[in-house]
Amino acid sequence: MEKIKFFKESRFKQTEIGEIPEDWNVMRLAEILESKKDIVQNKNIKPIAVGEKGVRFREEIYYKELTRNYEKYKVFEYGDLCFGLGTKKMAVGVNVFKDKIFCVSPAYSVFRVKQEYYSIEYFDYLIKYYQQEQWSDKYLVQSVRQGKKVDVKRLSDSLIIAPPLSEQKAIAYVLSTIQEAVEKTKKVIEATKELKKSLMRHLFTYGPVPLSEVDKVKLKETEIGEIPEDWKVVRLGEISNVKTSFPAFNSISELDTHKNDDEVVLALKVSDMNYFTNQKYINESQITFHYQKVKLNNSHFLRPESIIFPKRGGAIGTNKKRITKSYSILDPNLIGVEPSREVIAEYLFGFFEQFDLRSLQDNTPIPQLNKHQVESIMFPLPPLPIQQKIAEILSAVDEKIQAEEKKKRALENLFKSMLSNLMTGKIRVKELG
Repeated sequence: MEKIKFFKESRFKQTEIGEIPEDWNVMRLAEILESKKDIVQNKNIKPIAVGEKGVRFREEIYYKELTRNYEKYKVFEYGDLCFGLGTKKMAVGVNVFKDKIFCVSPAYSVFRVKQEYYSIEYFDYLIKYYQQEQWSDKYLVQSVRQGKKVDVKRLSDSLIIAPPLSEQKAIAYVLSTIQEAVEKTKKVIEATKELKKSLMRHLFTYGPVPLSEVDKVKLKETEIGEIPEDWKVVRLGEISNVKTSFPAFNSISELDTHKNDDEVVLALKVSDMNYFTNQKYINESQITFHYQKVKLNNSHFLRPESIIFPKRGGAIGTNKKRITKSYSILDPNLIGVEPSREVIAEYLFGFFEQFDLRSLQDNTPIPQLNKHQVESIMFPLPPLPIQQKIAEILSAVDEKIQAEEKKKRALENLFKSMLSNLMTGKIRVKELG
């Protein structure tokens, strides 16, 4: 790994695009781009699309192949810049893959970047920076068929920074190192989630026993498959209270000054579960609080340690499942399961994580779950100590996922900060060797 030295720049000069370091230059985009119209000769070249998120394979965007006739497609190789179309924001991408040649639709504009002025890897990050921070709707024009597209002629007249080539390479190295760390963290998160799926299948079949000891577990056949002999199978309604919306929910009011009043409870909406999607408990510090005064003996209350999830539309069966921390009532789009003393909330939550609620929904235009359907779910009920062990194992995995998610967010914030500081010259970077 190369050694990098950072320092804070103090010497700037005024230019047409603002202050930049004294040894940097300003160039017109048209000066460093050469128009390309090379047509595909090899039919095996893979087509890509260029949109707001940069370069992506077409199969990542479209559900079906739009055409197999690529004879008129343009070559898009290492060092090429491509302006896309059909998006709401600036669509632009650079091919940074030295050993890969792609092709793009004839409707796209392709240019060769002059490498005597720019490192391709740096130029890719520079374009991302301008795309996010500098270039605006003034460079977009309406296209009749494709939505908005880039006005290449006007954009070509724009000015961009040009640090020394050696510094460009150092900047690209720093940013790519952070980006690689983000991608590695994403892979760890994905792998841990896959591990959790396998672990849940194991735990809800054999219990909390090592893989090497599953042969010692005596199983019995039940209506939900094989489970240990000392487990029961019950209907969910037998060991929990399933509750739906609070009748007066629509008269909800903000009561910021009465949070600790016993007659005031948290009124939850589906949107309140959008925060930190891999978090098990409702994060009350992250939602917009809604409180409502109700009678303490109201039967629609959900106690703390209840499981809630959407009961309507496309949100059914998603990861929008949470455990409540406070006394709560629910809006008409949520359903709650309040466990009895026979069930540990985190064990019940783990069950719902691996149970496909979509198998219960009706076939109406807007699918729904009802209270009776949820109460009828057949549920594996181990002794409480076994539930506790399973809950602890799953919680340990959840903590690992949350730690990696936190690390990913920190790295993404670091990337944004470094991208801004390095591209403005506020922080300079030099190679030591």
